Amino acid sequence: MVSASVGHGSLPLEQCCPGSVLETRLSFGVVASNDSTRERAVLAFLEQLIQDREHGRVFEVEYYLDRFPGIAEQIRSEYASVVHNAGAEVERLGNYRLLKVIGEGGQGIVYEALDEHMGRRVALKVLPRALAGPDGRMPAAVAREMEAVSRLDHPGICVVHDAGAIDGHAYLAMRLIRGQPLNERIGDLSAEQSIALIEKVARALHAAHRAGVIHRDVKPSNILVDEQGDPVIVDFGLARAVQGDTPTLTRSGDLVGTPHYLSPERLRGGDGQRDPRGDVWALGVTLYELIAGERPFRGHSIEAVARAIEQEEPTGLQSMNRRIPRDLAVVVQTALNKSLAGRYQSALEFADELARVQAGKPIQARPVSMVSRTGRWMRRNPAPTTVFILLLLGAVAAFWVADTMRQIALQRADAWASAEISLASSRIEQTRLLKAGNELGRSWKMEARLAEAAAARRRALDLGADALELPSLASIRSLRMDAACTGDARVIRELDHDGYALGAVSHNGQWLATRRVLPTADGLQTREVCLYDLRTGKLEARSKAGDLLDCQEGIAVSDDGGAIAVPGPSEEYLDLWDLRDERRLQRLPIPGELQLQAGERQPDRHLRLWKIEFSPDGTKIALSVAPRESRVTLPSPRGFAVWDLATGALILGKRAGTTRYPWLAFSPDSERIVVQPEPNVAEVFDLASASADLAAPSLARMDFGMPVKAAALPTGDTLDLIVVAGPAHGSGQDTLARVRTEGAEIVWSRTLTEPVEWAHAPGMVLDREAERLLIATQSSAIELVDPLSGQVTMRLADAHAGRIESLAWLPSGRGWSSHARAGVSRRWTLRELPRYLEEHPVPHRGVSGGMFSTDFAGKNFAFIHAQRREAVHSWSSQQDAKLGIQQLQADRRTRAVYELLYDPPTERLFEIGPDLCTAWDLDTGLATHLVPASGAEFLHGGFDPKLDLWVIERQGSAFSLVRFPDGVRRPLDQLPAAAWIDRSDRGGWLVATPADDDPAHPTLARVQENGDYALVPFSWPGMPQASELHRRNARISEDGRFLALLIRAEEYQLFVWDREVERLVAQIPVGTDPEWASFDIDSAGTQLAYGTESGRVHLLDLPSGKEWASWQAHQSEVRYLRFVGHQDDLLSWASLEPARRWKRTALQVELAGLE
Repeated sequence: MVSASVGHGSLPLEQCCPGSVLETRLSFGVVASNDSTRERAVLAFLEQLIQDREHGRVFEVEYYLDRFPGIAEQIRSEYASVVHNAGAEVERLGNYRLLKVIGEGGQGIVYEALDEHMGRRVALKVLPRALAGPDGRMPAAVAREMEAVSRLDHPGICVVHDAGAIDGHAYLAMRLIRGQPLNERIGDLSAEQSIALIEKVARALHAAHRAGVIHRDVKPSNILVDEQGDPVIVDFGLARAVQGDTPTLTRSGDLVGTPHYLSPERLRGGDGQRDPRGDVWALGVTLYELIAGERPFRGHSIEAVARAIEQEEPTGLQSMNRRIPRDLAVVVQTALNKSLAGRYQSALEFADELARVQAGKPIQARPVSMVSRTGRWMRRNPAPTTVFILLLLGAVAAFWVADTMRQIALQRADAWASAEISLASSRIEQTRLLKAGNELGRSWKMEARLAEAAAARRRALDLGADALELPSLASIRSLRMDAACTGDARVIRELDHDGYALGAVSHNGQWLATRRVLPTADGLQTREVCLYDLRTGKLEARSKAGDLLDCQEGIAVSDDGGAIAVPGPSEEYLDLWDLRDERRLQRLPIPGELQLQAGERQPDRHLRLWKIEFSPDGTKIALSVAPRESRVTLPSPRGFAVWDLATGALILGKRAGTTRYPWLAFSPDSERIVVQPEPNVAEVFDLASASADLAAPSLARMDFGMPVKAAALPTGDTLDLIVVAGPAHGSGQDTLARVRTEGAEIVWSRTLTEPVEWAHAPGMVLDREAERLLIATQSSAIELVDPLSGQVTMRLADAHAGRIESLAWLPSGRGWSSHARAGVSRRWTLRELPRYLEEHPVPHRGVSGGMFSTDFAGKNFAFIHAQRREAVHSWSSQQDAKLGIQQLQADRRTRAVYELLYDPPTERLFEIGPDLCTAWDLDTGLATHLVPASGAEFLHGGFDPKLDLWVIERQGSAFSLVRFPDGVRRPLDQLPAAAWIDRSDRGGWLVATPADDDPAHPTLARVQENGDYALVPFSWPGMPQASELHRRNARISEDGRFLALLIRAEEYQLFVWDREVERLVAQIPVGTDPEWASFDIDSAGTQLAYGTESGRVHLLDLPSGKEWASWQAHQSEVRYLRFVGHQDDLLSWASLEPARRWKRTALQVELAGLE
């Protein structure tokens, strides 16, 4: 609906109203609303701001930013418009010349305007920009409101001439009505005139209701009496459709309308907002006010008015004025009946009753009440009545005192409970907004909001609030888990250098050395060199020594802060200084081939860029130099050099054809270095083999066919390079890749969404364990990348305001330090893994897919690589997945792997495929095989109490259990013909599922300790009926009570049954192609866990069938999910990610504080 007024106050004499069908609603665009929460937040902010301005108490913008999170851009824009530009005038909007403002509120400004195209005056409503779309088009919610109002066609409801958007302003042009609001005529009208007016209004309302529109704000100020004396309803701004949940400017369930005219059901919210009988109530209040001269329900506050509406009866009209006809009093009383059933069922019934009153005809609403019958009896029997009244008065007096005190207590408790409910809901809404955004540190803010929501929820329950009115515990738990699992970082210390500062951070992220510079016409002029302790933010030392200031670029600092390296005078030496004592520690001659020739140096034209870096262990130092290319600079030598600091010996020095910007990178163990001898080439040198007499030998040299912009050297058994390569001048996209130098094998590669920051060469930085990679981009963002897969696990947009010049990991690996040339340095901390989560790397080698499995305890893992199936990888959770992997091979392998499983003692690993079952002894690595019978195939297996593996073998529609390794067979001949048989993990239960086109139900069987089995009857309630039904992958709790089964008719659903009470517990959609191992039941039969294609894990409480919590466990589809160990921890895995163990006991303790 659209509003013809703004706010809830009355407009001046010249009013506007919406109405006719728009002949062409598509003449202006409609902004699709994909986030009704954000739209409601914008509207709530605007209404609050206008209200605050009217009361002369507008707060600072920070107040509104904190109160309405997630809409900062709209708040700043509208705050500046309303507060700072309140007097700005708009003279024209398209064809409309704006004459004067006739109303203003949170939903817009209404002008009297001249339509120069049609030559008529209209009321023009202009909506706030914050409610419009990004291109200024009409918001979808407003368009839906306008569409509903445009269906109305009645002389008592006015017309909409035009609607659209011009120059970013969405507007509505409506008929300008010159008349007087009905509230200004209260006390001037006779009862007969009031009845006649309200009858016409009721018939107009009935026309709106028939068109499917409810006004929801009927009151005297929204009824105009035109110059002919006819009433017209205005301001459908709060209207909504009678049926459906289509959102408008007001959300379903919100309290809308002027409080004095709200019906009891509208005060309660919910479905009562969509009942047209609420408009009948409001019209009854209006008629009462016209006749009596005062409102039927009054109070000093909104809460008092609401309490009167819900609990009190209005003073009878006849008791106020005995000349008022009884029939009229009864009609008004019926319209104000608090019960929907006792009220007029339509506005038409109300109008017809008023017509009967005017015509002097009998009305229909005159039932004789029980009170009337009792009064008549009492008048006929005065003596017993007197005795009864005397006795009753004493009892009533005592009861009244007690009840009054009780009511006061209840009202106070209800008020407090309502406040707590509102607070809890508000904090949940704010948490969801934070989750949807990308604000730095949002996960910590989410936790703070959720703690407040949980506390408010507890207080509301203590006050007797209905749990159904409160946010559910499952939603609070889920949001809390999402916060804990959000990849996030925040700044824990910031240094503002108050000017341009070139700088470098030490390898351990603890120290920062800077050149305080002043840009001049000849370049950058160094003013002083400073040393900072980034742990405390303290300036440790500064110097203006001439030898330190000679060069414009190049600086490095050691991990202890005791040495600063800079190019020396005339760039002939690399000097190391103790800045605290302002003394030179060491002077290292730069190789002559990298120096400028004597007498040729022109400081203003030989400008060179330097990259200087201490090795991570502090025993070596390296530099790379290249000229700063421009039209005024002269060519100069390019190259790189490495020195041993203990001896001062040069162990590597070469002149090279490096590209525009210099870079280099040590390996984390300082034994290797990668440099750029040519623009498209990266070369790795072995520093460990170098000495004073032997230069560092080359280990690998790779040409990438395009400029290499940065590189990193991870440690490991193989010599790998992680490089960024791309066009030199940003004409295309950069590629990030991990390359195995032996054989030039690409382990993984991906295209970057934006180029890396090359100009100042922070490039990429590996942590000391080579488990995380930091990348600085040209937009000053920082990306965290998994070096094993290349996946971006976190992105911090706008990490700095200027170009990032230096990055370094902290020793803990849980944070880093960064410096930007704009003069700001920051120390960051990563969000720690929650204490209930363990991560275990998987050797996927950057290739998606593969098969993962674990043992019953969740302490040993097996993995088959998607592209290298010749070996099965097995390792313990106590081992490093990169170093402690056992590669199990055999002389023959199955053509397809159905299952990997460890035996309970974790002595053997089994691989089951259709044509072969192989077992490896984990101590010796030797393999043993078992093949199916001729023409048969294996499905999967399970262990009996003696820990023997029994494999299910299928031959046609017959099944057998085959013992490994001796091949003893037990036919399952009592089971009906089936297409598949599933066995529980411990082997105690069998589920035989029929073929897809077989309508028969699955068969359940219990396996005895001696190997025999018995059929167990079960009716499978709620099993879908279809001509073709795909049923697979049953899961059964150890006691056999709960069963879960994947079933596909059109799409897959997970069905869960309670066999003990023959009940379908849950029916959960799980997508079009779920992983078969993506759900499990715990050993106690209390919870079911299932994963989704989006990476979320859901925990379902089995006895109740309700969700306990869900969270974003992985970035991609959950491919493996299993309860493990004595505590029934949950182990999950997704492709290209580590396996994650969720410690359920610790998780429950962590979340118990929210209850």
